[in-house]
Amino acid sequence: MEKNKVFFRVDGSSQVGLGHLVRCIALAQMLENDFKILFVCKEIPAITQNELKSLGFNLLIIHEETDFLYLLTSNDIVVLDHYGLDSDYQKNIKYRGCKLVCIDDLHDKTFYADLIINHAPGIMANSYQAQTYTQFALGLDYVLLRP
Repeated sequence: MEKNKVFFRVDGSSQVGLGHLVRCIALAQMLENDFKILFVCKEIPAITQNELKSLGFNLLIIHEETDFLYLLTSNDIVVLDHYGLDSDYQKNIKYRGCKLVCIDDLHDKTFYADLIINHAPGIMANSYQAQTYTQFALGLDYVLLRP
């Protein structure tokens, strides 16, 4: 039986930092035995590309967001860790029937995620403008650390 896909839509660079990529790699390592992992990036340093390859993860470099959105099917899970992708982007993913996980530490927009992960201490679900179906993984128990 083929494993379901988990797409990580994340970017990293000297401008936006590498933290988003680092925590996505940590989550990918937690999930890799049960899912097919694919990283989708517009910006990613060569050293991180090499790390993904050495860990056995697939990488797709895109130029436009539509390049990514057209890949999605209703069986897919999308993990977003990106400050620049807004509520409409989330709705677009949900419209395609995907499950959506957002890794977030800003709680600065309306979320359409099935799950929001925020490891900061003291954050509560009511800090978010989210949907009734949204579940939360909040606090230090959900810190995304590599092995």
